[in-house]
Amino acid sequence: MARAGFPVCQIDVTHTVKDYADKIRRRNDREIPNSFPSKYKHVCLTISGLTILCVVGKNWSQRFIARHPEIRQKLVNNLSKAGAKVTEPQLRNWFFEVEELLRQDGIDTSIFDNPERILNFDESGFQLVPKRYKALCSDAENTYLVTSNSEKDCYTALFGSTAAGDLTPPMILYPGKRISRDMVENVPDGWSIGVSDEGWQTSKTFYEYIANDLYQWLQKRGTEFPVLIFVDGHKSHVNMELVEFCIQKGLILVSLYPNSTRILQPLDRNFFGPLKQIWSKVLRQNLLKNSNARINKGNFGIMLHTAVQNFTNSKEGLKKAFQLCGLFPWNVDAIDFSTLPANADVSQQSNDTIVTEEPQHDYALQLQYVEMGLNENQLLQFAENRNKDYWYGPYEQLALFNFWKTIKDKSEGLMFTTPLEQYTLITCHFTLDEPVESVPMSSEAATENNASMCPESQPSSSDSMQLNENDHGLDANKACNDDPFADVLIWPKITHVSGAAPKRKIEHIPSVATSSKWLEWHDKKDDDRKKKEEAKLARMEKRRLLNEQKLQKKSAESEKKGSKSAPRGSRKKKGQ
Repeated sequence: MARAGFPVCQIDVTHTVKDYADKIRRRNDREIPNSFPSKYKHVCLTISGLTILCVVGKNWSQRFIARHPEIRQKLVNNLSKAGAKVTEPQLRNWFFEVEELLRQDGIDTSIFDNPERILNFDESGFQLVPKRYKALCSDAENTYLVTSNSEKDCYTALFGSTAAGDLTPPMILYPGKRISRDMVENVPDGWSIGVSDEGWQTSKTFYEYIANDLYQWLQKRGTEFPVLIFVDGHKSHVNMELVEFCIQKGLILVSLYPNSTRILQPLDRNFFGPLKQIWSKVLRQNLLKNSNARINKGNFGIMLHTAVQNFTNSKEGLKKAFQLCGLFPWNVDAIDFSTLPANADVSQQSNDTIVTEEPQHDYALQLQYVEMGLNENQLLQFAENRNKDYWYGPYEQLALFNFWKTIKDKSEGLMFTTPLEQYTLITCHFTLDEPVESVPMSSEAATENNASMCPESQPSSSDSMQLNENDHGLDANKACNDDPFADVLIWPKITHVSGAAPKRKIEHIPSVATSSKWLEWHDKKDDDRKKKEEAKLARMEKRRLLNEQKLQKKSAESEKKGSKSAPRGSRKKKGQ
């Protein structure tokens, strides 16, 4: 059963034995009752013509396992259908493709001999409540751990490592729009902090992290370029702006084989598992100190840093993980192919990509339902803008237009979709040889469920600012020396043709930066705010003095005028 992909547990075996016994007729033609105590399973067996009623319990199961030494209990790992189809020839072909593409781009294969030039990145969600654990208590007591956070709350963190076991500066992603001061005050210097709408990884946050934080970190270490960066093939890890930057700076992005991250991802093999166990302990210790403690954006960073510091043997574990994945030393034979499912269907897939064919009549039916809710003017406007680079209609209908266009293209067979993480091998030079066409955000993106990453529509070349060789999209307004983000590359802004201009000037800041950059930015904002307040008070004081002068002048003029208009008789009396 396990070899066929249907592992059974000890309780499943007892149920199967009970079902088999139900088929055996007793001499009095009575069936075995269906309701029994939960701890036992009654079994009826026929031996030498005699029907014997016996009980299958814990002892029977243990003796059954003892009679079959080839059977033992193992932890069952969940595996998707796409992941179960990964085969040994496909992985070996992926290693060959990586070597061949590097050779075609003129990159010396000696890059595989330097562990400092091989990196891996992955993100994961960290829950804000500890995992369940066994506690010491009496039998009559119910154990509860009261927490101030919900079990569904979590924050995303991006980690990376070299093949030498050195961690790159991590990046913490929070949901929201802005970075407040309390979010960065307790974060270690060098760590990156970013924000996105849902708190997941997006094309914008990954681009700004690679361009501003990782590249500077590699330069400070004196790393020899080019370097290999292995990531999964998620949409947020590949965009045109990032590819252009990587080509110019000597960073080679390589997508791991689809649905094989459990095999080829070093961080998944031997980092996130132990780190999250330590993270759960840190959460429990925090609750023991203060039962009302709540994990929020202000203290999450320092607690995660504590967990990373307590992970003392992470360097040796990461070295071993790169070795088990065959990434360093570069050796495909280092992979344990016995962990692959034995019943993988090789005949239905090629060695390059896995494409899921979706029936076009489903999209045609969906298109009919969508167009039934649109009026004639909307349909005409959508049809006119379908093949244009810009959306010339009302801005509030842009999302509806993108949704309609995606279904329209799919219904006509102009697009094909692949499951999550199913992409071909991606390197910088390979991606630029073929133009990358942007696909707008559609309902398909909303169905892709990932706890730590958010698919994002990527701006096309016509919608985004072109990157110059000198600044790679650096905003010209950031050239001031006192600006903390003057040397930070910002994700190109999308310009819309229609729509009213903003009433006030919007400050464009990056969504990802180091904690020191954010603190410097907040200090500058506080200084600017203080100067504005001082200037405001100075203006108010100046206005008050002017008003006093005006009042004094008016009072003097009124007194002078009153003395001139006094009657003569009163003046004679005064003279007498």
